[in-house]
Amino acid sequence: LLYPFSLRIYILPVKEEHELDTMAVVKVLADERDLTLFQLAQLCRVNYSTLKNAENRHDQLNVDTIERICNGLHMPMSAFFAVSERRNMR
Repeated sequence: LLYPFSLRIYILPVKEEHELDTMAVVKVLADERDLTLFQLAQLCRVNYSTLKNAENRHDQLNVDTIERICNGLHMPMSAFFAVSERRNMR
């Protein structure tokens, strides 16, 4: 049975040339605030293992995790993606 309006989100481990490296952005945000990845995880109420696994496996973070990081750092999600522009991370 097909639902024409269903939304499916797929997280692919392979990064395309135009794809943003979300863990690189997280590392920049942590460095700018003199935080370790562990401290950032605690501050943003994200499991540290989520960040470390994404880093070690070169995975992308999901939207929920990015949103938690942004909320924990009191920044809009647009600022998260702007980090890649100013650091040329694409």
